[in-house]
Amino acid sequence: MLGAFFDDSGTHAGSPVVAMGGLLGTDPQWDYFAENWTALLRGPYPDKPPLPHFHLTHCRNGLGEFASYSPAERDHLNYRFRRIFLDSDFVTLAAAVDNHAWQELVVGELAEQLGDPLEFCFFKCVAMVMKTIRLRRPGEPIFFFFDEGTADRIGPMASLIRSQKQIYPEIERIIFAPVKKVIALQGADMIAYETYLYGSEWLKHGENAVANHHFKEYLKRDLSAGLVFGRAQIEEMIGRVREVLAKAV
Repeated sequence: MLGAFFDDSGTHAGSPVVAMGGLLGTDPQWDYFAENWTALLRGPYPDKPPLPHFHLTHCRNGLGEFASYSPAERDHLNYRFRRIFLDSDFVTLAAAVDNHAWQELVVGELAEQLGDPLEFCFFKCVAMVMKTIRLRRPGEPIFFFFDEGTADRIGPMASLIRSQKQIYPEIERIIFAPVKKVIALQGADMIAYETYLYGSEWLKHGENAVANHHFKEYLKRDLSAGLVFGRAQIEEMIGRVREVLAKAV
């Protein structure tokens, strides 16, 4: 049995990028992850209290439970959590969209066809997972988990995918759950936020974008896959959709 856990980032008003990222692994890999992640939550540092959960945005910015941590402690803790799922040999998958370009270009009938940026990221992440398992573990069933906070926006598309059993026979269920209570989604949160940050840089600098030192290790892995849809990619996609719509008239 396979499990894929995804979280979103950049869905706040005015965000330049909407991103979704997550982890794909087997039951033994998730067992290893859960054991080590839980242990680190319980004992992050000898002089620090246990963490109720790990949220990368809070850690990077010294918010909430990380208010008493020094920048060096937060950076080191970020590294220790990152190592857990890298050592688990998960496949990491992510998608990011230029939110401003999407809102400008995908309007009217196009919006009805393509949805919003979060729905697009959801669809792309599901597609990447299916491509991966059909290559590496063909026929194996999979459960998808997403942050329950996205259920109102991507729930209808999730239901549509689940109804297409002939296209997605491997998908057993698509489940929405709370990030704070599901530690696998906390790992997905790291991928989502890192993708949001890198996507923001990519929109500014393209192929010359420089990832922060935490994200560089993801980018060089053979087990990492991701995409960034900028204005040019969105315009190209719109052109294809318009061709299809024109033929349907």
